[in-house]
Amino acid sequence: MNKTILILIIAALTGIGGYFILQGGSQQATEENTSVSEGRTTVVAKEFTIEGSEYSFNPDSISVNAGEQVRVIFKNVGGAVHNFVIQDLGIGTGTIGPGQTDTVEFTAPIAGAYVFICSVPGHAISGMSGDLLVE
Repeated sequence: MNKTILILIIAALTGIGGYFILQGGSQQATEENTSVSEGRTTVVAKEFTIEGSEYSFNPDSISVNAGEQVRVIFKNVGGAVHNFVIQDLGIGTGTIGPGQTDTVEFTAPIAGAYVFICSVPGHAISGMSGDLLVE
């Protein structure tokens, strides 16, 4: 029975040590985008509010750094349903009605230009598109 307890204690300590090692590496990678709140490290997202209406986004271009945490708050200020979708990244908000808001969070990919659109049929071709520039 004493052997079992000893094995459980060693396993627990190994797990805890591994957790702290991983947290140290994670903290170092996100140091530029962190803040300390009550002794805890939290990732701070670069936040954008984008309004959609018939048939445009405002703003229609946003810039971020590769690897940066990004939060897009999409507000439908139009009279029809709209959404915010970055198809190349497989992310987007739900399709929401007039006056509604939805939020999407993601980590910015490798550097490049990505197009965001409203995927409601006919909206993108009518001009409801914009650019996500990743540096």
